[in-house]
Amino acid sequence: MSSVLLIDSVHKELCVAFINTKTNCVKFRIHTEQRQHDKNIVRLVRELMFDCDVTFEDIDAYACVVGPGSWTGCRVGVACIKGFAIANPRPVLAINCLDTIWSAWKKNNLLDTRTVILHSSLDNYFVLKVLKQGEKIVKEYGSIKLDSSDKGFVKKYVTLEEVGVEKYRNELVNQVLKKMKSNEIVNASDLTPFYITDFVVKK
Repeated sequence: MSSVLLIDSVHKELCVAFINTKTNCVKFRIHTEQRQHDKNIVRLVRELMFDCDVTFEDIDAYACVVGPGSWTGCRVGVACIKGFAIANPRPVLAINCLDTIWSAWKKNNLLDTRTVILHSSLDNYFVLKVLKQGEKIVKEYGSIKLDSSDKGFVKKYVTLEEVGVEKYRNELVNQVLKKMKSNEIVNASDLTPFYITDFVVKK
């Protein structure tokens, strides 16, 4: 696999990318209009492929950020990849948004453990709690209710805003390459959104 079409529709901004490992070329297309992912995703992919001068026949694999994130956004991305895979069957890579945020943060920090949060709605947040048990890293996923007016809020948790969108997207590419190398592929029919519902993490 040398060329991958990536879709990330779980955030406010819609992002699609074409990754070519042979030429080390990565191109992004971003749509900033919120809550319009279902209307814009196919158009954005077409524009990206036109910019890169490729067709679906040139794609070796699909990658999809499956969540957590916007409930509708998760479904839109997964459904789109499944549709592409029906028309042009290819291996699929599933990317976890919280894992990607943590990996991007970890590259510039020495700590092995930290709690990653991603805003869900109102004062509700998705959570990735990274724990160290001996030499083993254990990840726990859940949800939590937080008061964002707390002065120590930013220092307590890793957020997408702290990491930065550009570093996050660069890490998405790294996650794709890592999964390609380790052959962590799934069948398109088995691709499902990663939802976090009522499991509450202790503060």
